[in-house]
Amino acid sequence: MTKANGKCNRCAGKGLRDTPVVHLGIPGLCYGCDGVGTYEAMMVVKERGAKIKAEADAYLAAAATVDKVKAENGGQIHLPRDRRVAMRSLKVPFKTADYAQAVGLSVKDAWIELCRVSRGVVTPYIGADLKPAGWTYE
Repeated sequence: MTKANGKCNRCAGKGLRDTPVVHLGIPGLCYGCDGVGTYEAMMVVKERGAKIKAEADAYLAAAATVDKVKAENGGQIHLPRDRRVAMRSLKVPFKTADYAQAVGLSVKDAWIELCRVSRGVVTPYIGADLKPAGWTYE
């Protein structure tokens, strides 16, 4: 669907908001079109926002799965030093099978252990297809 006039719906093609930015006292850029003022720019901004929201939703779903496994298997754990060193030697993002091989566990046990490691140390990595593609650590 294209607009006949090609102007942004929010700012009517001006590229600026109607209300000034309070702390600066000057008009701010339109949120709909990033200040361009065209309908096409508005659609690009909308698509970019939808993609970011889909990535965030995929991460939250993966994190919820991890939290569920953590709760079912005894809650949070802290890894011993040798396992932390083994984890940090892996290329990020790493697969559960790579971690299992590095520490000598089965893949299922490694999955449970990675889920139980405290959040902030290990988090799910979401791939381009919006599905969990491994783990990353901080």
